Amino acid sequence: MILTHETEIRTRLDILKKSLQEKGFGAALIYQNVDIFYYTGTMQRGALYVPIKGYPIFMVIKNFERANTESSIRKIVRLSSPLRVGDMLKENGYRLPDKIGVEMDVIPAKLYKKLTTSLSSEIADISLLIRLQRAVKSEFEIKLMRKAASILKKTYAEIPNMIEEGITETELSARIEYCLRSNGHQGIMRFRAAGMELYAAHLSFGKSAATPVHFDGPVGVNSIYPAAPQIGGNRKLKPGVPIIADIVAGVGGYLVDSTRTFALKEISDKFLNQYRDVIKLNSEIKYRLSPKSPRRF
Repeated sequence: MILTHETEIRTRLDILKKSLQEKGFGAALIYQNVDIFYYTGTMQRGALYVPIKGYPIFMVIKNFERANTESSIRKIVRLSSPLRVGDMLKENGYRLPDKIGVEMDVIPAKLYKKLTTSLSSEIADISLLIRLQRAVKSEFEIKLMRKAASILKKTYAEIPNMIEEGITETELSARIEYCLRSNGHQGIMRFRAAGMELYAAHLSFGKSAATPVHFDGPVGVNSIYPAAPQIGGNRKLKPGVPIIADIVAGVGGYLVDSTRTFALKEISDKFLNQYRDVIKLNSEIKYRLSPKSPRRF
């Protein structure tokens, strides 16, 4: 089991406290599961209260025992409902500050409304503050991302051996997913945006990749079920048809994404020329983004 070291958690909490203080907050109240994992080292349902001075308190609904095993947070207590946070804080001797930050981009409206009526403090948004902190990766996090990247590398190396004429998108996708999991991929992937979902082995053949899906990304697929629009369909592979493999691997909560194109036997000059045009476009964009470029956007 990969556990987050106490020093890593302490550093993250110290950075959060400093940011809160700079923005005029007296504390943070965190509910979102990934944010809880980031600041505690365990993903248990509940709420984390982080005052700018003093020790944080992790109020756990489920599972209290596992939270104590996996987290280095000193004060962990049981919580019966996410709506009872105010009462629990008072019972444990915490004096509520004038202004408390919450993750308004992800918490339910019902919970936010309850907090505004049950807590005497002003409730304001700290979602951007948290996201900016999480965007800067520590050496510990980078190490996990490198492990995820190595899983992708191994999987892409195996894909040519999986490809055969007549195989469907679903079948090839399943083979890729098996390879990912066998090499250590965590299986589940999470998005902060509401309603966004992602499948690890997104796979499409030819025109199927141009089928629009709800996901905020460029690659689609003509799937079997409208209820699962990102899962591969029954389209069978023919020689010369491009295979788009948009794959994600995760280790310890950290994801690495990569997209590669394959083909069975040869691929037509039409697709190769389009590929060369995209390479030229990428080079031009990279050049224009340079501060020294005379042809800036």
